[in-house]
Amino acid sequence: MVNFTDTKFYSLWISSVTKVRDAFSKRRSKKAAEARIDREAEAPPSSRRSLQVKRQPSNGPLSLLQLSSKALCQNHQNLTADDLNELPCDVIQGILDEFVATDQLTLPVLQLFRRQSVYDFVVSDLPDLRENWLAELSAAPLHRVHLTRCSQVSDASMLALRNQKCLTDLDLHDCIKLTDEGVACLQGLTALTILNLHGCEMITNQGIQSICALTNLQHLNLELCNRATGLQHMAGLAQLEHLNLGWCTSITDEDMKGLQHLTSLSNLQLSRTKVSDKGLPYLQGLQQLKKLGLQGTAVTGAGMPVVGGLSGLQALALAWTPVDSPGLSHLTGLQQLTQLDLAYTNITDSCVHSLRHLTTLLDLNLDSCNITDRGCSALFSVVTGIQKLDLSDTVVRDDGMQAVAQLSNLNNLNLAYSGVGDAGLQQLSALTSLTALNLDSRLFTDVGMRHLKGLTNLVLLDLFAAKVSDIGCGYIRHLQKLESLEICGGRVTDLGVAVLSTIPSLTCLSLAHNLAITDTALPLLARLTNLGSLNLTHSKISGNGLTALYGLTTLTSFSAYSTRVRRSAAEKLQAALPNLQKLRLGQCAAPPPTHVA
Repeated sequence: MVNFTDTKFYSLWISSVTKVRDAFSKRRSKKAAEARIDREAEAPPSSRRSLQVKRQPSNGPLSLLQLSSKALCQNHQNLTADDLNELPCDVIQGILDEFVATDQLTLPVLQLFRRQSVYDFVVSDLPDLRENWLAELSAAPLHRVHLTRCSQVSDASMLALRNQKCLTDLDLHDCIKLTDEGVACLQGLTALTILNLHGCEMITNQGIQSICALTNLQHLNLELCNRATGLQHMAGLAQLEHLNLGWCTSITDEDMKGLQHLTSLSNLQLSRTKVSDKGLPYLQGLQQLKKLGLQGTAVTGAGMPVVGGLSGLQALALAWTPVDSPGLSHLTGLQQLTQLDLAYTNITDSCVHSLRHLTTLLDLNLDSCNITDRGCSALFSVVTGIQKLDLSDTVVRDDGMQAVAQLSNLNNLNLAYSGVGDAGLQQLSALTSLTALNLDSRLFTDVGMRHLKGLTNLVLLDLFAAKVSDIGCGYIRHLQKLESLEICGGRVTDLGVAVLSTIPSLTCLSLAHNLAITDTALPLLARLTNLGSLNLTHSKISGNGLTALYGLTTLTSFSAYSTRVRRSAAEKLQAALPNLQKLRLGQCAAPPPTHVA
């Protein structure tokens, strides 16, 4: 119970409750107005009346706990540790989470929670966080600690965690000062099931040996730990299900011996390691594997019989390997495979005979493969369930789109820098299931944009290098569900911006390299009240026009390289928009693309 005899805390509590009450009152008023709008919408046109209420987008109402936490954080100058003693554990955790979410967490604030029952401490990018911060929570029964990209976390910080016997989830992603000595401090945390050491590049064989004492581990991420070796110690991690060794460039075929007893593994990432065909036989017994990543390894077609024997595989990544078409013939037995990445491999149309057996495929990446229209026709006449397809940088041309158009479940298509142009888009005009479309190529023009009008479910459209002008924008405006749009071919003017400003769902908009865009466009862009990211690099906007954007309260990123916007004007914009975290100014490293008539 709250101690209302404490005058100071009573005032604080009443203030908080008043704010919560007011918030609920506003919400009731808003809900009543929305209900009225709905009733009006359902009534016959003749009985409807004009309403001044504007419906606001919402991510759902806040709970009473969230509202209380927000109110108390706003009054934190008057909050003491004794005050927190009077509150329930879930409220205390909510208050701490709110301090983190609003970037108000400091060491003095954390000291308020020294004797409290805090279960989660999830922070990121706190450059001041050191061992003294973690020491403040030494008495808390922590279950989850995430210290992502906290650059000052070191071995001493791990000493402050060594007695957290209830800890099950520890994330030290990019804590670059951590060494084997710090990892050794974790050996007693036997309740750990999740450990993330991504980017902790000072960890070596000795650190791996310490990790192997954590026999309850189920998820282990060692990506970019490029000194890590000694996987022979992992034999005791019998419960391990997810292991990420991506970019561990010291891992060799010899290390694969240590994985052969990890029969619970369902997800194994070996990308950019030194593993070759010689190491693959050690994986033959891992029959629970569902995902296997071999991108950028020395694995060739000779190793594919082993991979083909892992009959439970659902996702296989072979990008950037020397695997060729004959090697793929050994994968025909993977009848549960739904995701296959063959980008930058040596496969050609001759592989289609093998791929035709993989009728369960949903996601296929053929980026930069030597696949032609003939291969597309042969493949997609049989493998018809594809939902995501990447044909970027292939020699597939307009004729190949006839086969792609038959993929009625396709929702994500990448044709960037392929041989497909406007005529190919005409064949795709009936693919109304598409939600993401990449047309980053100079072969697409305003003529092709006409064929996009019916793709009204599109959420993402990339036209970075396309020759799209204001005319093309007129067709794009029909795509009223668009959230992300890039048009950077140099042909859009203020008139085109006026047209695009009628797409209210846009959250990410890049109009970089369009030199004809001026300050006149900025009030038009201000209509896009959901905009979170805006790129106007290499345009003619100036600092004088930025005041028009002061109402874009959702804006978090703004790029204006190589414009007339000066630092002082940009800082005023940032002061007006508290959510604006990324501000990019100055000279752009790359020049704008040459305008081609």
